[in-house]
Amino acid sequence: MDGKTVPEGCYRGCILGNDWKTTIAKFYGIRRTLTFNSWRGKCFREEIDVIDGSETTTVTNRIKLSYGPIVNALLGLNEPIELYKGDVQYDSTSIYDGQKAVGINYSKFGHEFSKFRDEIREVYPGVYIGKMWMMPGLDLFPREDGSDSIFKVPENGTPQFAMNFILMKENDDEDTNTAGNGGSVPN
Repeated sequence: MDGKTVPEGCYRGCILGNDWKTTIAKFYGIRRTLTFNSWRGKCFREEIDVIDGSETTTVTNRIKLSYGPIVNALLGLNEPIELYKGDVQYDSTSIYDGQKAVGINYSKFGHEFSKFRDEIREVYPGVYIGKMWMMPGLDLFPREDGSDSIFKVPENGTPQFAMNFILMKENDDEDTNTAGNGGSVPN
């Protein structure tokens, strides 16, 4: 678990735990997607910068939207879609323990998760355990009058732990993407 092994491809994900912070994180997702447990994992891709030719790894989160079976079918939303891009930082220092981890930084993309940071470590080939952090300046549920909510991390504050998650490598061959009993693995 050295923080140097960077994932490649798509991984199914699952939020771990049921403490109050995890419950709030799930509610935050429900509020935006109308789906309980809407987060379904991450996809990692190498990209080449068109200006300087450097290679970087980016990540997107796989989100399951649910607007009902008819609307989902009409809009092609039966499978999770990729949203919320981030940059992968190799050999990053973990907020949790100061050791090396693979960091995922969303700050430069300006989407609603730009004030979050993920850290992952491989614990078994193709299996990563991660922590999500709320970064300074984040206000999960801003009030209409513009005042801070009780779920705000002050601008000069320290990152706050949000939740744990697990990522498991998806099989690239759809024909072999089955559980041991012969059934397909659910999304």
